[in-house]
Amino acid sequence: MATRCGAEPLTLAEHETTTGAWVQIRYSQECGTSWVRMWGAGVKDRVEMRVGARPGSLHSAQVTTRKQAETYVHTLMSVVSPGTPVQACFSPAAGGERECFEAHPLSAAGSDDRGRSASTSSPATRRSKGQ
Repeated sequence: MATRCGAEPLTLAEHETTTGAWVQIRYSQECGTSWVRMWGAGVKDRVEMRVGARPGSLHSAQVTTRKQAETYVHTLMSVVSPGTPVQACFSPAAGGERECFEAHPLSAAGSDDRGRSASTSSPATRRSKGQ
């Protein structure tokens, strides 16, 4: 947030996991960076982000406390070129299959290459609707 890269990001893709957690691939056009965030996850649930096939492009985040489980958990940001695939993978602590999806940052201003797989309402809206 200090660099303001997270101030007005785009959501490139969103996925509801089989456990009910939500995962988003986020992108800042201003900074040319991507990151993944999740919410509604359980303690020890984990999310990973990989950018293209570059070595060292893997970032992960894990829910470590019940308080964190009630808010957003983010990976670190990674520099991304337009068109480069960004993959997010969710691993539930309770076992089960790893769930992955990907998106590509916008290749030009005004083009829309979103890989949405779920609705885009806010976490608070989902909770109030029982989702």
